[in-house]
Amino acid sequence: MDADYSELNTYKKCIENEPLLNPSIRNVNGVWCTLMGKKRALLIASYEFDYKGIDPLFAPRKDAEEMKSVLEDPAIGEFEVQMLPFDMDSSQVRKAINLFFVNSEPDDLLLLYYSGHGIKKDNKLYLLTKDTQPNTLKSSAVSISFSILSA
Repeated sequence: MDADYSELNTYKKCIENEPLLNPSIRNVNGVWCTLMGKKRALLIASYEFDYKGIDPLFAPRKDAEEMKSVLEDPAIGEFEVQMLPFDMDSSQVRKAINLFFVNSEPDDLLLLYYSGHGIKKDNKLYLLTKDTQPNTLKSSAVSISFSILSA
């Protein structure tokens, strides 16, 4: 009689040896497997800026659209993709990033993708958004440390 491997369809990565105290690892028909959550991506593209000293970009829109098609492709990425409207202001981007991480589960695989300008100031990296003003980066750009802390 053949073993029933239907449960394996919900398990993405199998390992040969018994796991070491990891509650997300299960034994399914004699094979130890890790249950993987959803694959989710948040795509952000900024290419036009209100501040006249920040040059517009030509590639971010196309970059994000192409990344979306690759990530959604079942043969390549098979991600659930959320692409923000182009050229959002900093508060909207921060809120979207925060919600992206808050609404995730511990086993989810998350990808945050940004295409646009970045500025490094005082050893901190900032992602520029439509309303970024170079003299007020903390309030008008998105700090990478904010993104990491949101997770």
